[in-house]
Amino acid sequence: MKELTALIEKSNCHPILLRLAWSDAVTYDVDIIEWPFCGGVNGSIRFERELAREANAGLTKAVSLISAIKRRYSRLSWADVIQMAAVVGIKLAGGPEIQLTYGRLDAPAELLETEE
Repeated sequence: MKELTALIEKSNCHPILLRLAWSDAVTYDVDIIEWPFCGGVNGSIRFERELAREANAGLTKAVSLISAIKRRYSRLSWADVIQMAAVVGIKLAGGPEIQLTYGRLDAPAELLETEE
């Protein structure tokens, strides 16, 4: 969390990291039971196919901002790092402290290679 705090304070990137987390989460479809096809917070936003969607314009920058942290802490999933960045950003912007539970799984790349 210290590294995320330093990154956010230096880059003033609170809003884009919150948007990244939101965009990863809003893919959830309650009508689909099977994970990872149901979407949700699964780190799929890191893939080009998701980043290329019009609603996700500019989020490549957000993924780039946290990529070094993800590489350094490879045991954490992309999904966890993305959500952690949003939680830290909210706190640094004066918002509430949000408890975060870790252990999210990342959607595999193969999921996004299928046709819609």
